[in-house]
Amino acid sequence: MIGAWIEARTCDEVARVLRPTSVLWSRYRTSAELARDPTLVRHPLFAPLTQPGIGGYLAPGSPLVFDGRQAGPSPAPELGSHTAEVLAELLPSARVEELRARRVIGG
Repeated sequence: MIGAWIEARTCDEVARVLRPTSVLWSRYRTSAELARDPTLVRHPLFAPLTQPGIGGYLAPGSPLVFDGRQAGPSPAPELGSHTAEVLAELLPSARVEELRARRVIGG
């Protein structure tokens, strides 16, 4: 029903009608278009992030707001950084230490 209405109008016309309403809508954009959007720099969901081994880029944080605060983006953990922690839940500590001593796992 709404598809035919939208199809018969330009994006600007749709925006003019829907912007003042409570309808959740947005123009479809590709990832490349979104990445080139200069308004993202000021958007509260996005912030600059430096990912070790990759460099800096604009990344999304959490869309949730608690007590008026929104968590920003954080770098992904390094590959293997939680291996010992995970194995400690599965193996006896002596076995984890043996694996660490033999340099099978880091940490």
